Amino acid sequence: MADNLEEDDVIVDWSRQGLWRLDLQPCHASLTTLVADHNCITKLDTLQLCPRLQQLSLAHNRLVDMSGLSHLHNLTVLNLSANSISVTEGLDSLSQLSWVDLSSNDIKDMEGFSSCLKLHHLDLSDNNISELSDLHSLTILTTLLLHGNALSDLTTAPHCLPNSLRTLSLETNYIEDLTQVTNLCFLSEILQLSIADNPCVQMTAHKEGFDYRPYILCCCPSLQVLDGYVLNDSERQQAQWLYQQGYIHHILPGQHLLMVRYLATVCPLTLLPQALLAVCA
Repeated sequence: MADNLEEDDVIVDWSRQGLWRLDLQPCHASLTTLVADHNCITKLDTLQLCPRLQQLSLAHNRLVDMSGLSHLHNLTVLNLSANSISVTEGLDSLSQLSWVDLSSNDIKDMEGFSSCLKLHHLDLSDNNISELSDLHSLTILTTLLLHGNALSDLTTAPHCLPNSLRTLSLETNYIEDLTQVTNLCFLSEILQLSIADNPCVQMTAHKEGFDYRPYILCCCPSLQVLDGYVLNDSERQQAQWLYQQGYIHHILPGQHLLMVRYLATVCPLTLLPQALLAVCA
């Protein structure tokens, strides 16, 4: 495989080649982009031969760890999605990283990113993360994707998440208490939030129906899009009314049942939001 490459090659795509390892050679020292998605690669032991590498994609392989990345000091884009990685390690020396996708692995915590100060996009969706870890130092992080995990508590969000976030996905987790959303009030620049498919917003025949969108907007007034639908003027007026009424300010975190009963009274599910009606039309 190496014999087919010229010394001045800077971009290589080895996707879908049935590879079990990266057969990198000294002639690959000038590589800046390496894509080897959809293979059977299990180790990253030859990457030290590519010190100029800026973009690396090894999605849909069989990696179980991230060892072998520490020599890639120029790396800015990293895609290791759809592997079997359980621990985020080896990122301490990758200070140039700006975009990382580690979705669809078996990662259990959010440790290891504190040195990635240039990171603005981090995808940890579809893993097994059960609690937030400290990302507060990532002051230019704008996108954090955590959907499809095992999160149930947002209490530590003000201490763990940077207020630079503009997109935060939390859908399909285990959040049972709607009042947990008050822990996101500090996100003054948040534009897109998703919280659908959590127990706290799921309706059943045994529960009172309520529209949670005005309440979420009341907590995060800068929001433009919630659960994939643009917040309309009617919802903004309803959120303003909720805020002015003041009752929600007296409902403390942990009082989920009290909150949903109140919302079922003042924000019943009588009409779909206009954004949903447009889609259904």
